[in-house]
Amino acid sequence: MGYSVSLIKGEVVIPASSADAALAAIRDLDRRDALKTGWSRDEQRVKRRHWAFTLPARIEASQTLGDILRAFRFEPMLEPDGELYGVEFVGENVGDDLHLWTALAPFVEPAER
Repeated sequence: MGYSVSLIKGEVVIPASSADAALAAIRDLDRRDALKTGWSRDEQRVKRRHWAFTLPARIEASQTLGDILRAFRFEPMLEPDGELYGVEFVGENVGDDLHLWTALAPFVEPAER
């Protein structure tokens, strides 16, 4: 018997000073097609892998950490200075979120709230 754990809502602190590096880590992750479990066909009908239950165009267009979290179906809770202090999962199904949070783990600080 195994267990599956998913982050639905929680305190996740990523300081504003780490937001760009966290975004870059997700961009690096996005280059790893072998980890992606979703797929669709492009305009030329070529099969293209993507993160499960996401829209690749939204991920590619993301300019900020908040944008890319939304593209992965997490609504970020942000301080005015850009510090991330929480997330809420707003999708219907979990997808490749383990890879997302593994990439973000080095930037997460313990919550003090």
